[in-house]
Amino acid sequence: MSSEEENINVEQADAQIAMKKRGGKLRRAFKWVAIAVVFYVCFRRFLYIPAIQNAVVGFVSEKVSESTGYSVTIGRFLLKSAFSCVGERCSCAR
Repeated sequence: MSSEEENINVEQADAQIAMKKRGGKLRRAFKWVAIAVVFYVCFRRFLYIPAIQNAVVGFVSEKVSESTGYSVTIGRFLLKSAFSCVGERCSCAR
């Protein structure tokens, strides 16, 4: 083999390696997007569990109280579907 043919083979090998690296980055990006989507869907599903709703309501009312300076209490919060939520015994006082 001549040196010119060796150079062409080396260039082809370099091009293949570069292509594999790009494919690896794309695969890694797709994996992280898929993980984010699965996490988002699971998080939304978990919000329909009443025990988790109660924990989230306590956390949110505490954070709102801290940031606004008002005493915010929420007695009960029910999230039944995306467009149906019920809040009972809610109050906001200074």
